Amino acid sequence: MSRLGCKCGHIMGSSACPSPYSIYVYYASEVSQAISENNKITLMDFLGDWDEKNNCPKQYMKRKEVVDYWYCTECKRVYECQIKIGGHWLRVYEKKKVGSDEGVDKNKCSRLYIFSEKCSDNATEDNPKILLSDFINSLETEYYANSDETKIYALSKDSRKLLYIYEIEEIFLNDNI
Repeated sequence: MSRLGCKCGHIMGSSACPSPYSIYVYYASEVSQAISENNKITLMDFLGDWDEKNNCPKQYMKRKEVVDYWYCTECKRVYECQIKIGGHWLRVYEKKKVGSDEGVDKNKCSRLYIFSEKCSDNATEDNPKILLSDFINSLETEYYANSDETKIYALSKDSRKLLYIYEIEEIFLNDNI
């Protein structure tokens, strides 16, 4: 169980299951690699870092350090946080309105898969053996990060319309942690 205070003053916690504050963020490359290694990988095994084929743990998040993502239901900020005792948030993203001149060039962006704990919980409750590939294909919003990950674009999967943008608000730059 953990808690995180948002910049807006709201307190987020992980005691409820599914937590309204917990979201998953994966690079398309992480998802693709997991599916290429095991095209029958379930969503549950992917999220639980479990390799069913080899009956062993497996790390699917390929990052310098493993992180958690928190979503403030009050102000809609997203926090990328270290997963360790005394950890800190690394980046804070703030939701912005879409301007009339805003657009996204998918060729210059990285594809992300972002979904809430509630969304994945509902999917696995409906079908505990849902494949990761089927779950990913069912998502209604597509996400893309610009090259320096200062902007995250959300597009409607059906209409390809830009729905909203998340912009970096703050970065924690302390190498002493």
